Amino acid sequence: MKSKSILMIKLVLLFVSVTILSGCGTTRMMTKKYVGSWEYKLETPDGTYEGAMVINYDGETFTGIMESDMGSAELDDLKIEEGKLTASLDVGGYILDIAGEFVGDEFTGTIGPPEFQMPFNATRVEK
Repeated sequence: MKSKSILMIKLVLLFVSVTILSGCGTTRMMTKKYVGSWEYKLETPDGTYEGAMVINYDGETFTGIMESDMGSAELDDLKIEEGKLTASLDVGGYILDIAGEFVGDEFTGTIGPPEFQMPFNATRVEK
């Protein structure tokens, strides 16, 4: 009887270990699909701006920057949950909010101050 209890404990521990390890791999794969460079073209009343939204992941948090010919700026409060991104961006003292969703190699969303949101789309850059 004691050997059956030990065998049962070992099986439960094995199951828990496999479940935890498979979850870690899934998280890594899920975050990997957002990491990289995403090219954008933004049509504004002041003209067209092109650049890249670059997203990184350090194992715990996402970080990012927006790059263009005018320079670069950090994405503040960057969060990606279930394929949805939210962040803010300080452009010369103006705070712009970014929100949208990743679907495959496309990002579709909006950017701008709360009172004037513009469409914002980006495409993953092939490595």
